[in-house]
Amino acid sequence: SDSKNTIGVKMNPHRTLRSYRLKATDILVLQKEVTTSGIWRSVAGEQVPVIISIPEPFNLSKALKVVRTTTIKELKKLFLKKIYLSVPPSMYGLYARFDG
Repeated sequence: SDSKNTIGVKMNPHRTLRSYRLKATDILVLQKEVTTSGIWRSVAGEQVPVIISIPEPFNLSKALKVVRTTTIKELKKLFLKKIYLSVPPSMYGLYARFDG
């Protein structure tokens, strides 16, 4: 769908980073919940660098290095804590924008 191309692939909150094949150029975007569909991928390595951004009105990005067993739910909570945004994590979904 068009929204999937614009937003990215919705990441399942119960999966780990290991289950996604992320590269250093991939950006994770914290977005208001839209859909529960997605394509799940695998990732290798002990730790992975992750860049997460949140669009308007916040316009913030953070680079984090986390172990590959970190769940998407844990990553979401960590990001929200790092940007000092006090909202329920369930308000947002994490989407992956894969770089080609």
